[in-house]
Amino acid sequence: MNKIILVLVVVIFSSCLSANAAGYCPSSQEVHNKSVSWMTRSTGASLDQLNALIKEQDSYMNNLLPNCLNYFKSTPNANCDRLSTVSAAYMMTPKDKQNLAKLQILTATAPHKARCQYQFQALQLMLK
Repeated sequence: MNKIILVLVVVIFSSCLSANAAGYCPSSQEVHNKSVSWMTRSTGASLDQLNALIKEQDSYMNNLLPNCLNYFKSTPNANCDRLSTVSAAYMMTPKDKQNLAKLQILTATAPHKARCQYQFQALQLMLK
């Protein structure tokens, strides 16, 4: 049974990585659902399962900003609401890396500034 669960976790994790590698930027709701899923799956989990969940969560969160930036760089009509995910990912960035992240965010999202005017203004407030 544990092997089946581990295989399912690996399959789900790899599909998330594949989608993210293509420059997929999840919505705030998707990130929230993912967090709830981790909390739910951690209830009653063994130590090995918890370690796997932690690795999955760390990988997902560490790749969130780069994947969203790639999404905005490669998608001409990007979903403006995804800028809120960029804001959240920026807030999770370690302090010593925030200046570089800010520059990367502004560069990647600049082409969407006019079309995503209100979301872009909210993003700029978060970056200050």
